[in-house]
Amino acid sequence: MKRLESNLQNMVLSLTLVALVTAALLGGMYVLTEEPIRLSKENKQVQAKVEVLPVQEGVTFAEAEDHDGVKVYRAYVGDEFIGAAVETFDPNGFNGRFSLMIGFDKEGVITGYKVLEQNETPGLGANMVEWFRTDKGKQNVIGLDPVKTNMTVSKDGGDVDAITAATITSRAFLRAIDRAYKAYADQPKVEAQSGATALSGATVLEEKAEAEVVEEVEPEKVESNE
Repeated sequence: MKRLESNLQNMVLSLTLVALVTAALLGGMYVLTEEPIRLSKENKQVQAKVEVLPVQEGVTFAEAEDHDGVKVYRAYVGDEFIGAAVETFDPNGFNGRFSLMIGFDKEGVITGYKVLEQNETPGLGANMVEWFRTDKGKQNVIGLDPVKTNMTVSKDGGDVDAITAATITSRAFLRAIDRAYKAYADQPKVEAQSGATALSGATVLEEKAEAEVVEEVEPEKVESNE
């Protein structure tokens, strides 16, 4: 059998075949994994919505209300409005965008949070997963009222301790909470699922939002996070 000459044409042909086979394999893997990844992400979101609320049993959610990319899920037990789970984000973490699920009761008090996606530095900014629910110093944001609390880091004169060596991440985290609260307080007064009249909780939130005086502090461009 005559051997193919080792020339440029044969090398290009071989590389082309390898590239085509590799692309086909990668495409196949994407198709196989796309649906499981999507379902996993949806399950994580559903679980987070329940976990951040003050009540976990018998909770149902109204259809999401979109406020400039922040999604508000009004929560009910039966016909009783109990608060909301709010999917929020900040585009300017130390390593880019991250997203959170924040829970509020019907008075607007923070009842919990869950980190959905983040790319912050392990051991530093990534500590947001637990830092802001730890009862140490002024770390814990759960139980705080964003109207009555200065939701900025202590370094900026606020009431919340930043993650050690991760000030930019901490500022972004608190901005995400502020974004969530404003979306929640801005909800239109809609009827409960049973067709009842508008809920008083929404009115309280609107009144509190009007009184809000906490200023958002932008991250310093020259400061290192970690």
